[in-house]
Amino acid sequence: MRQKSKCGEQLIRADNPQVYDRQGYLDRVLSSSYSLQESDGRYAAYLEEIHAIFDRWAENGRIVIPTATVAYVGAYSAVGE
Repeated sequence: MRQKSKCGEQLIRADNPQVYDRQGYLDRVLSSSYSLQESDGRYAAYLEEIHAIFDRWAENGRIVIPTATVAYVGAYSAVGE
């Protein structure tokens, strides 16, 4: 989708859904910098919750995480130019 903003630049948005199987979803969640680590006492319960989320939202063994890429395209001019 493209649209003009009030300042003249274009906003470009592209849907980019992320599709994961169970292992891919687990790997993705655990790779986040804010993910609990195995040394955390809550880690086992955390893993259970990750699997429960997958089970709740997966269809045909896949979960889709809606994601979009958004970019503003236009010319830049410094103040005073």
